[in-house]
Amino acid sequence: MKIIIIGAGQVGSALSTNLVREGNDVTLIDTRQDLLEKISEKIDLKAIHGNGAFPSMLETAGAKNADVLIAVSHSDEINMVSCQVSYSIFNLPLKIARIRETEYLTHDNLFSYDSIPIDVLISPEILVSNNIENLIRHPGTIKQCFFANGKISIIGVQRAKEIENFDSVVEMQDELSKVNSHILFLKKDGKIIKYQDEEIPDYDELLFICESSKIDESISIIQQRKENKRIMIAGGEKITKHLAEKIKSDFQVKLIESEEIKAEEFSKNMEDITVINGDPANEDILLQENIEHMDVFCALTKDDENNIISSILAKKLGAKKVISLINKTTYSELFEKKEIDVFMSAETLT
Repeated sequence: MKIIIIGAGQVGSALSTNLVREGNDVTLIDTRQDLLEKISEKIDLKAIHGNGAFPSMLETAGAKNADVLIAVSHSDEINMVSCQVSYSIFNLPLKIARIRETEYLTHDNLFSYDSIPIDVLISPEILVSNNIENLIRHPGTIKQCFFANGKISIIGVQRAKEIENFDSVVEMQDELSKVNSHILFLKKDGKIIKYQDEEIPDYDELLFICESSKIDESISIIQQRKENKRIMIAGGEKITKHLAEKIKSDFQVKLIESEEIKAEEFSKNMEDITVINGDPANEDILLQENIEHMDVFCALTKDDENNIISSILAKKLGAKKVISLINKTTYSELFEKKEIDVFMSAETLT
């Protein structure tokens, strides 16, 4: 396929690399020459320096004969206009765009062929908040992928501290089969391990596939099920707003925000949650807000280092599960699961 990608950032670069490796004809457009040169040295693609929303740039990129446009630039406006231009002028069949700003996303009729013709709309913030919500609603899970319009799930669970009531993997699978769930593989230190069906090997993560309606039932077979009730969120960003709106009616939610103005805004707009103005990486504040009683701690500030520090501290002080939002995915390789249970990356999810 002939694919045009607008935006050579982390997502655009990763997409370009993967799509070229799969044998696609990829053209990458960005206003940053240094990024284009960097990726051009690694993979075989056509790099164009310029604004991807300009008709002349799209024409140079071959939009007239392209199959797919993927707009993942740093600008929502460039992404939207490039989809409009590629449809109106070049009649490009499939247009995918990343949109971050909530103001655009709240209007359902904005993205249609009668308005802005985007076929697939991706919102990193909503993707992250949806993933975290699922992890909160299904205790025990550390990974979730959904297929077939959400009807089928691949679930990752950590090995529980409690010893399983099974003497072998085949015995565990027999029980899971009763709810139509199937073990895919076991992992140790991030690597898939080989094992004999007649044993329970030394593993730290198990992945299985099941019907989405059977997630909790499947987990309860593998380990003792524990309900999540108390949630603490660090950082008053857009992701926090999405997440809090979805879970505030079902859980006790507490937010810690270091900026006074943001904390006051959240307090006014969300009366159902407790808002604290303070540093989530401060041990005294975490103890004062009863971190040891929290079932899930989510570090969702814009600062990777702050998220990692507050997550490790929250885990050390007694939080049952900690989830840390990061932009630099290499950070996840530096820490063990016992320190941070789940790393979440908006760029990776996108």
